[in-house]
Amino acid sequence: MPRTAEQFANIRQERKEEILQVALRLFGEKGYEATSIDMIAKTANISKGLVYNYFENKQKLLETVLDMFFEKLGDTFKALYDSAEPAEVIIRQMLYTLRDSMKADIEFWQFYTRLSFQFTEYLKRQYGAEMGRWMHKVTAMMEELRFANPQIEAIKLGSIIDGICINYILAPKFYPIDEVIENVADGFETQRADPR
Repeated sequence: MPRTAEQFANIRQERKEEILQVALRLFGEKGYEATSIDMIAKTANISKGLVYNYFENKQKLLETVLDMFFEKLGDTFKALYDSAEPAEVIIRQMLYTLRDSMKADIEFWQFYTRLSFQFTEYLKRQYGAEMGRWMHKVTAMMEELRFANPQIEAIKLGSIIDGICINYILAPKFYPIDEVIENVADGFETQRADPR
């Protein structure tokens, strides 16, 4: 029995997702420059031509993987952005969400950490406005917690999160992420109780 148009569309989507997952893993492990389309095709057990059937070139494949990552992150953090909870509760939820995402999908985080430094212009162009809105929200939360310099505290929290991500990605079996996250979150509850 011949396949229907819907079945072909499903097969095409599955194949595209498979290519994206392989690219994600190889870009994360080897880096963008060291990963070729040929390597992606061989690892996915498909022809190089088929990869080009889905993606114009390696740059477009990378951009699709980056977009996939940010779409996933955006969905995760949207509820927190819109939350009316107290600042320290949102910060704790944000830290828990980050931790759970890293534990569940370390390949995404390895990929993002490795490539975010190489493709800052693309990321700024595509997601700069969104990142700016989130930074504004974090700064407002620091104002709510009555920090003397809310903007610096927001930047400091971003730096702490970057450090947690890098350390966890480098040694996930040894880095005490749960304890570190709790310690950071507890600090904001202490700030609420006793502003500095």
